[in-house]
Amino acid sequence: MATNLIQKIMLKYIQSLGAEIYAETQRIVPIRSGALKDSGSLSYTSDGVSIKYSAPYASSLVNSETVDPEYRYVVKAHQRRLPWTASNYRQKSKTKQETFVKEHTKKMGKRIDSRRDTNFLLTAVKNVTKNKKVLQKLVGLDPSITIE
Repeated sequence: MATNLIQKIMLKYIQSLGAEIYAETQRIVPIRSGALKDSGSLSYTSDGVSIKYSAPYASSLVNSETVDPEYRYVVKAHQRRLPWTASNYRQKSKTKQETFVKEHTKKMGKRIDSRRDTNFLLTAVKNVTKNKKVLQKLVGLDPSITIE
């Protein structure tokens, strides 16, 4: 009987903590068009809480700090026009020098995502769990009591 009561209390605490984290994610979510923020949802489950952002690009913001760690692509064979040279310009020549580039594979190394704080969900968890007042409120402690 006591274990069931403890489980209910813990579940309520976890769900309250999840609601606080969701509120924080909504506050700090990157907003360009508002689609990411609008796609956020909070649902309570039998064992806790689920926070979901359903925008197509949400997982790339939450799950990764780098983009394409070892991205390779094929450059097709093509004609490359070389830039105008000073001598061509003086002669007022209408033709540019050209060269042929063979097909080849180009490798790009790790590219760091330029967006600051891309993992907004992790940042929200850190913000909420570091905030002693929020934790005291969730547990139901008197705010005058300090947590060490």
